[in-house]
Amino acid sequence: GGLVIARNPVLETIDTFNTLALVDGVAIESNDVLTSITGFQSLETVGGSLSITENPALTSIAGLRNLATVNGRLVLEDLDNLPNLNVLTSLTTVAGVCVIEPQSLLATAPQNVKDACDFGGPFTIDGNLDIINTQNVTLTLPAVPDGSVLTEVTEDVQILSNALLESLGTVFDGIEAIGDQLFIIDNQALETIDTFN
Repeated sequence: GGLVIARNPVLETIDTFNTLALVDGVAIESNDVLTSITGFQSLETVGGSLSITENPALTSIAGLRNLATVNGRLVLEDLDNLPNLNVLTSLTTVAGVCVIEPQSLLATAPQNVKDACDFGGPFTIDGNLDIINTQNVTLTLPAVPDGSVLTEVTEDVQILSNALLESLGTVFDGIEAIGDQLFIIDNQALETIDTFN
């Protein structure tokens, strides 16, 4: 079965599940004061997706050091105090889409994590892509890893109210599919749209 640990306002540590080697899916989400995940020390395979999101105090995922395979999506986002992913040295396979944010987590990720996620090749954003009220002159997409080519956004693309934006740059040059709608609205300095080629 799957395991969900979510919305526990005083949970600080997960230090159990140490004999669990296989689980269908894991979601650890929206635990405001969770600082460490030291359990799961025997976990090698997640049969579905692994999602660790919206845990702003999290500083350690040391318990996941033996994780080798995620047969679904790997989602690590809104983890503002997690310094790096260096503990994931055993990870070799992610079958689904990887979402790793902030960009600093991805930039410092071990090469095996980047390889498992196939970063450097085609890249899909699963959900909306919102670029709203930035101060960028040229469009950049921190969610897309360096060297990767954005080929698909599964829902809307919204480029709204970016007062200084002059150019969309090259970030959409490889786009093949947008799942829903494209909005380019109220970008006062935007003179040319020369991408989406």
